[in-house]
Amino acid sequence: CMIKIKEKSVKLCHCEENAEHSTSQSHYNGITTSLVTLAPRNDRKIGFTLAEVLITLGIIGVVTAMTIPTLIKNYQQTRTINQLKKAYSVLNQALKMSEIDNDSVENWSKVQDIGETEYTNKYWKPYLKIVKTCNSPKDCGYENNTPWQNANKTNRAISPNQGFIITSDGVLLGFRSYLNANGTIFVDLNGSQNPNKLGNDLFVFVIRKEGVKPAGQSMTYCNKNNTGTDNGVYCSGVIMLNGWKIPDDYPW
Repeated sequence: CMIKIKEKSVKLCHCEENAEHSTSQSHYNGITTSLVTLAPRNDRKIGFTLAEVLITLGIIGVVTAMTIPTLIKNYQQTRTINQLKKAYSVLNQALKMSEIDNDSVENWSKVQDIGETEYTNKYWKPYLKIVKTCNSPKDCGYENNTPWQNANKTNRAISPNQGFIITSDGVLLGFRSYLNANGTIFVDLNGSQNPNKLGNDLFVFVIRKEGVKPAGQSMTYCNKNNTGTDNGVYCSGVIMLNGWKIPDDYPW
């Protein structure tokens, strides 16, 4: 630091080269003085404390735990709807091709008259891309003969004589006389893979003269509050009636 007297300078102190400083001047009896004020060097590094890091990680964990289940559910439901749409389209195309060779569906032999296996072999197998025909549920990859569940998670029996076929898409189709004289189709979208539950990966269609249609459309048999043994049978119709979307009170 320097004091300047007229044209002479007197060194008062040593200043660090890189120190931040400010200069102020004063005048007294013709003497001009310059005062340099040194500012302390700030070598402190800016960062986060351990507590701040832990709090941030905790918040991220809570948000993740809240959002990931919803994202997974939305993905599963979207995939199910897309698979269901495709299966519904494939079945109706197969029915139309079968009618060319076997007359209109109302003139077909009834399932209960010729049996499920013969009905499947005659009216459906030639018109679908089949990779396997099953003689029993276990032959289809299921662990037992009652792998299917209703929407309320009670077991649903499968007839050992039911005509099962697995398509090239991995969809299992089972044809029965259940619900409708012209036949009923159980559609397991992912075959023997879980959950094997009505309304999730298992859906029911009936065969009518107008084509393959949902078993029904009433929420009575597709409702998360229904504890009945047939809950879930109408879920394909509920989804279609809702514009191919799963409603909020759906028994997922």
